[in-house]
Amino acid sequence: MNEASEIRLSKKTIGLLKNFSEINKSIVIKASEKTLATMAVNKNILAFSSMAEDLPEDLPIYDLPLFVKTCSMFEQPHLVFLGKNKVYIADKATKGKATYVKSDPDIIVQPPKTYDPNLPEKVVNFELTMRNLKLLKEAAYNFGVTDFCVNSFQGNLSISVRDKKTDNSHVFSVPVDKVIWESEFWGTKPQHERNFCYCLKIENLKILDGTYHVCISDKNVINFNSLSESSLNYFIALEPDQD
Repeated sequence: MNEASEIRLSKKTIGLLKNFSEINKSIVIKASEKTLATMAVNKNILAFSSMAEDLPEDLPIYDLPLFVKTCSMFEQPHLVFLGKNKVYIADKATKGKATYVKSDPDIIVQPPKTYDPNLPEKVVNFELTMRNLKLLKEAAYNFGVTDFCVNSFQGNLSISVRDKKTDNSHVFSVPVDKVIWESEFWGTKPQHERNFCYCLKIENLKILDGTYHVCISDKNVINFNSLSESSLNYFIALEPDQD
């Protein structure tokens, strides 16, 4: 094997793969693109990020959680490409290695080849801090609620976790700062008349902890763009029955 066929995987890339495995348990890592991209099987979540590694050939992985666990066994995991169907996961520190058999890429749900990240009919933009994201996740778990909702009442934005179809639901909410209203969408409508509630299912909130720029589209899509890693984006479908 020559050096060009051996790639060391960074902890950052392994962390992204672990996160993406929660969205789709399979993935195809494309050669020479230096990008990770995944889409949920039911196509309601899309995520992508840049990566440092430049793979010499496509790597279709059917059981991504197993692949991540295998990489995590090693101190310094390297991918050694063996040809058409197999790849070694090797560790120079321990001299250990595992042989991983590639999947058929045609059986893996993949993102579209082209995707425009500029959402149509943008409604509002705001910042979601890591602290508030963690609080919302914790409250949703503690309360056992199902919905993550972005609410505007008379132009004052907040995020709540609750069961929106249950009047007696437990609710936890935090205010939202750094709000930018999309003038093209709202026109001359005064801020105190801007009322809405956009919701997504907690089970679809499969984003890494961090601070995000968030943008909502009236086409029922929400985008979370990491402020610490600008290439990391999640696009998640909103529930169709918005208030």
